[in-house]
Amino acid sequence: MACPTSPTASSPRTSTSSRRSSREPRTSSGQRSSVRYRTLGALAFGVGVAAPPDAGADPVPPPAEPTPDEVIVVTGLRLPRPAQDVPAAVTVIDREQIASSPDTLADDLVRTAPSVGTFRRSSSAIADPTSQGLNLRGVGPSGVSRALVLRDGLPLNDPFGGWVYWRAMSPLDIERIEIAPSGASALFGNFALGGVLQLISRPIDGQSFDAIVAGGTLSTRRFAGRATERLGEIGVALDGESLHSDGYRPIVADQRGKVDGRAGSSHNTVGIRVEHHRGGSTVHADARFFTEHLDAGTLFTTADVQTVTYDAGWALDSGPGNLDVQLFGGNQRFEQERARVSPDRATATSASTQKTPSNNQGAVATWTGHLTERHAIVIGADAQRVAGTATDSLTPAMVQATTLVKRAAGGEQRFAGLFAQDAMQVTADLEVAAALRLDAWQNLAASTTLTRGDGSATTTPFDDASRTQLDPRIGALWHASRELALRASAYRAFRAPTLNELYRPFQVGTVLTAANDRLKPETLWGGELGTQIVLQGVGVTATGFWNQLKDPIANVTLAMPLDGATRQRRVDGAPRPHVQRRARRRGAGAARPRRQAPRPGSAPPHQRDRELRDRAARHAGRPGPLSRHPVRGRPQHPADRLRRPGRRARRARAAARVRDLPGWPEPVRPPLPRRPRGRRHRGRPAHLRARPGLSRRGAPDAVT
Repeated sequence: MACPTSPTASSPRTSTSSRRSSREPRTSSGQRSSVRYRTLGALAFGVGVAAPPDAGADPVPPPAEPTPDEVIVVTGLRLPRPAQDVPAAVTVIDREQIASSPDTLADDLVRTAPSVGTFRRSSSAIADPTSQGLNLRGVGPSGVSRALVLRDGLPLNDPFGGWVYWRAMSPLDIERIEIAPSGASALFGNFALGGVLQLISRPIDGQSFDAIVAGGTLSTRRFAGRATERLGEIGVALDGESLHSDGYRPIVADQRGKVDGRAGSSHNTVGIRVEHHRGGSTVHADARFFTEHLDAGTLFTTADVQTVTYDAGWALDSGPGNLDVQLFGGNQRFEQERARVSPDRATATSASTQKTPSNNQGAVATWTGHLTERHAIVIGADAQRVAGTATDSLTPAMVQATTLVKRAAGGEQRFAGLFAQDAMQVTADLEVAAALRLDAWQNLAASTTLTRGDGSATTTPFDDASRTQLDPRIGALWHASRELALRASAYRAFRAPTLNELYRPFQVGTVLTAANDRLKPETLWGGELGTQIVLQGVGVTATGFWNQLKDPIANVTLAMPLDGATRQRRVDGAPRPHVQRRARRRGAGAARPRRQAPRPGSAPPHQRDRELRDRAARHAGRPGPLSRHPVRGRPQHPADRLRRPGRRARRARAAARVRDLPGWPEPVRPPLPRRPRGRRHRGRPAHLRARPGLSRRGAPDAVT
C-alpha cells in the first residue's frame, strides 16, 4: 500500500512548462540469473531547452523560489522541488505536451516517455483489463503492475490483481504526469518496486469550460468535457469522458469463422471534486465512477469493469510545517467470459465466466517540517485494507458428478507502513536525502471453495500469514557548477503478492495455472548515477542505472500436473526443484515438505537393508536370496556392488536429497553408503564394517 502526500496540500500546482526535467530511453534487456533478474543499462542523452543562466548571479546554488520556467515535482522526494533539484531521475509530461498529443488514452500517452512500458506493449483500447500492467526500466514486465500508479497521491492499482485501469484517467483532466523510474518503496511502500508514476489533476482556477468532440474510422467517437467554478472559498470541478469504437477484426480473413467479429470497446467515466480554502486550511472531497466494456472479437469473449472510488482530505499549512490527512476507498467489479470454439470456428459456446468483486479502504497522514531553510523532514504513516473474491463458473461440455463447475477463491490483506525522510543541504552545492520505511502486511481469511457437478462443495482454508519489510533509500545531488550537476541514489524496494496471485487459479485456453499461497514478496536492489549539463540554453541529461530483482513471481510450467494445472505461480522463472523447495520453506506459514513415496527405480529403506544383507552373505561365500528390488533398477554383478562409491556417486547422492519434490521426472536413487572414516575402515565398503549381527568380514554371526 502506498499513499503519498497529495500535491494539492504540499505545493501549488504550477502551470505548464516548455522544459522537461530529464529524458531516459528504454532500458536494455535484462540478464537473468537462477533466482534473480539483473538489469544494467546506460540511458542515452535527452536534450531540452532551458533558460540561459544569469551572468551576474551566484554560480551555485539554485534559487530558493522556483522561476516561471521551472517544473515543480512532488514524486521524487515527497517534497515540492524543482525537477532539476531532485537527487533522482524524474520525467515530467506537462500540460502543453498532453494537450498537443494525438493520443486519447492515458497509457498511450505515458508510453511516449522514456523508461515506460506496458505489458506486451498493447494499448488499453484492445487489451484485456487484467493485462494492463506498468513497468519502468523493464523491471518485471507482466500483466501485474510492478510500478505504483497514483492520482493526486492516491493509489490507482487494482487492489485485488494489481493491474491498472488506464481508461479511467481522462487526459483532459490531467495537469502533468510525473515519472520516477527507480525503486521508491522507502517513500511509497508496496507496488513501488520499479518506481512511481503520478498523475496530477488540473487545479480549480475559477470558471472554465473545456470540451472535445472527435470521430474517426471504425465508428470511433469520443466526447470529453471539463467545467470548473469557484464561488468564494469553494471550488467545484466536474469532468467526464465517453469513448466508443467498433474495433477491427483480429482474426485474419482466411482463418475467420462465423463466430468471429470486430473487437469493439467502450468506456465512460465521470468525476466531481469539491474544495474549500480558508487561510492555510484546505478541505477536499472527490468521487469518480468508471465503466469499461471490451469485446475480443469472438462470441462469448468479453470483459467488463465497473469501479467507484472516493476520497476526502484535509491539509493545513502552519508555517514551519504542513499536515496532510487523507481517507480513501473504492469498490471494484471485474467480469470476464471465455468461449469454447469449434475447430472450424463455426460455433462457440460459453466455457467460463469470472466475477471478481473487491473493495479497499485506507488512510494516510504525513507531516512535512522545515526545520531550517536548508533542512526539511517528512514523517508519515498509512494503512490499507483489501478484500475480494474471484468466482469462476465453468461450463464443461460434459458434466458428471465429480466435474468441477465452480471455483471461488479470495481473502483479505491488510497493510500498514511508517516512513521518514530527512533532506538536508549540507553545503551550498551539495544536498543529501535519506529515507527509511517499515512495512507490515497480513493475509487473512483466505479460502478456496470447489463445487462439483453433483452440487457438493469443498472449502479449503489457508493459513494466515504476515510479513515485514524494511526499505532504505539515499540520494545525493551535487552542483559542480552552474552548468553541471551530478546525482546518485541507491535504494531497496518490494512488491507483495496480490490476492489474485496467492489464491486464484486462472485458465487461458486449455492451460490452467495454479495459484500459490506461499509466494514471497519480490525484492529489488538498485542504484542510479546521472548528470545534467546546461550550455547556451540547452539542457542535456544522462542517467545510468543498475537493478537486481530477487524472487520474481512468474508462471512456471510443472513437470507433473497439479490438480489438473500444468503451470503454477512461483518465484523465479526457472522450474528448478531446489528453487521450488526453498520457496515453500521460506513462505509465510510454510511447513517443511514431507518425504514423498519411493519413485520407480528406487527402493524403500527396508528393501535396501535386505539387499545389504544379501551382499554380505555373497561376500562371505554363502548363498543368499536375490533381491527382487535392485537399488539401481537393473541387475548388477556382485563385484560391482562391492565397489566403494566414488565422487560421481557421492554427487548423485547429494542431488537425490534435493530431488524429493513431487513430479520429478527422473528416478531418484537412494543414498549410497558413506565412505568409512578411520584407518581400520579405509578402503572398505560401509556394509562391511563391524556391527551387531555381522562379523568384521560382513558375514552373519553364527547363531547357537
